[in-house]
Amino acid sequence: MGVIVSTAKRALCSPTEQQTHSGQWASRGVPVAEPIYGAPLSRAVVIAGDGQVPHIVRSLGGLLLTRGLDEEGIFRVPADDFQVKQTSRMLNEGRPDDFNTLRDPHLYSALLKKYYAALPQSAITDVVHQQLLASDMSSDALQAGLLQLPLPHYATTLILLRLLHTMSQHCAENRMTVNNLD
Repeated sequence: MGVIVSTAKRALCSPTEQQTHSGQWASRGVPVAEPIYGAPLSRAVVIAGDGQVPHIVRSLGGLLLTRGLDEEGIFRVPADDFQVKQTSRMLNEGRPDDFNTLRDPHLYSALLKKYYAALPQSAITDVVHQQLLASDMSSDALQAGLLQLPLPHYATTLILLRLLHTMSQHCAENRMTVNNLD
C-alpha cells in the first residue's frame, strides 16, 4: 500500500535496517526508499508506478475531496506542526503511508502544500511560466501553455487545479473563495 515500499521485506525493516541494507538491496534490484519531499516530479511518478501523478498528490487530493470540502479554511488554518513534521518525516523515510488513519483534514492540506513547496522544480516549468506571463492569460493561452508541460508536470498541475476548483465551489461551507485560493 505504501508509496515507495513495494516488497514485504522492505516494509518490515526499521529505518536503521533500511539504511544498512539499502546498498545490498539496490544491487539485487530491490527498490530502496527515496525521499518523497524534494524529489523531482519525473522521479516521484516512477516511484508511484503510474507515470503521471505522485501517489502523495493523488492520495491527499482524494482525502481533501472526501473529508475536507466542508472544512472551514482548509488551506488557511494550519495543521498541528508536530504532526506535519512527524508525518512528512515518516513518508520521507519510506514507511507505509496509510493516510486513512490521519483524521485532521488540515493535515492533508498542510502535507500537500509542503509537497508542492518542496519540489526542486515547480510543477509549472520555468519556460512555460514565462510563456504564460507573456500571454494574454486567456483560457486558450493557459491551455496551450499547460499542454507544453512534461506529462508528470501537466497531470500533477491538472489534479491541483481541479482540486482547487472543486474547493472553490464549496466556498459557502469552507470559506475558500477563488481569491483565498490564489
